[in-house]
Amino acid sequence: MHLLPCDSCGHLIPVSPGQAGDKVACPACGEIVDVPLLGHLRSLPLTNQEISQQQAPPEWSLGARMFFGASGLLTLLAVIFATFALVVSVAIKVEYDLERHLAYEEEYIMQSSPAELVQRWDTLTQQPMIIRLPFQYQVDADRKAGWRRRAVIGYGIAAAGLLTAIATTRLGRKR
Repeated sequence: MHLLPCDSCGHLIPVSPGQAGDKVACPACGEIVDVPLLGHLRSLPLTNQEISQQQAPPEWSLGARMFFGASGLLTLLAVIFATFALVVSVAIKVEYDLERHLAYEEEYIMQSSPAELVQRWDTLTQQPMIIRLPFQYQVDADRKAGWRRRAVIGYGIAAAGLLTAIATTRLGRKR
């Protein structure tokens, strides 16, 4: 309830926001007083009962503020890292895959003469198994999958940090 002064006698009339724009009678002199619109009504002083009902927001302890700041910083850093990892994973081009590789090998075998196939077999068997490295497309696919995994982990950490910050604000308000 707000206190509206009477235009003629100055008596303070308690009015509610629901009465904005209406007319009320002054209980002291009986004069009809126009209640201002809500925007102006809010600038009028409140009754003592309303002032006592309004409470100041609770103060956060230093530890709660530090925890909120740390969780916010963790969230920001995790989002930055996850976005970087996602961009890197998108930038890695994997032009070849196992299906294409097998199709190429099948085509090569079908077009090669028996002598070429024997020569290729001899070349492959002369190298020890330990020296044979994965194909480049496999290395690229593994790198791409690794960066995607890092992006998912980063966004997961960011979500956890965000939930922690939200929980901190809710707990800070309840106390």
